[in-house]
Amino acid sequence: VRLWWPAKQPEAVAVLRCRDWPTSVAFHPTFKNVVFTGCLDATVQVWRLFPVSDSSGARAREDRGRREEGSRQKEGKTLWDARVVEYLKVTELVTAISLSPNGSVLAVGFRNGTIAFYDAQTLKFRNELDCRNRKGKFSKGRKVTSLEWHASGLALCVTTNDSRIRIFRATDLSCVAKFKGHINEQIMLRANYTNEGTGLVCGSENGWICCWNVADPRSSIADGVERRFRG
Repeated sequence: VRLWWPAKQPEAVAVLRCRDWPTSVAFHPTFKNVVFTGCLDATVQVWRLFPVSDSSGARAREDRGRREEGSRQKEGKTLWDARVVEYLKVTELVTAISLSPNGSVLAVGFRNGTIAFYDAQTLKFRNELDCRNRKGKFSKGRKVTSLEWHASGLALCVTTNDSRIRIFRATDLSCVAKFKGHINEQIMLRANYTNEGTGLVCGSENGWICCWNVADPRSSIADGVERRFRG
């Protein structure tokens, strides 16, 4: 995983060397030097970024040893040394991760359509839920392709490879809305909240961009008005 600071320099300022293919990355919303990565070896890693000068960065690379770390050096520039500080082993391949807006909850999506919730500080398990249709060809669950929290932290938007987008209430993990109309069976499409948090936008494998109106999670349920545009 390479990290950039576009406002400062075009070169990568750090490299996070994961043990297997990284599928998702999330910055901690409060501590900007903390990064979470999810990988296909069924692990979640917590990285901390340390600013280093050229000379100290060279020493850090020599002392790498057992640590998983990485940095990129460019003369006269302050870069970052990345180190794994926490490590979580899970039972399924990780396909998506997301941190709640206040940074207290880590949501982890898996290949089988399950989502697990952990304390973001201690990585202790809290709860889990399944994104599965009651019947049909996707009743066994399909890969979670993205997770996104509403800005209020009261709802979690989940995109899966069964061509469904679900919104779960954070307080009791109940599914308060399910959206369809797009096609998402193969690739890692991602549904996003609009800036105001009153809509959802997601691409589709048939070239469409689909939009839905949603209500503020503080006023309960989302409605299902759908718009589609040719991409």
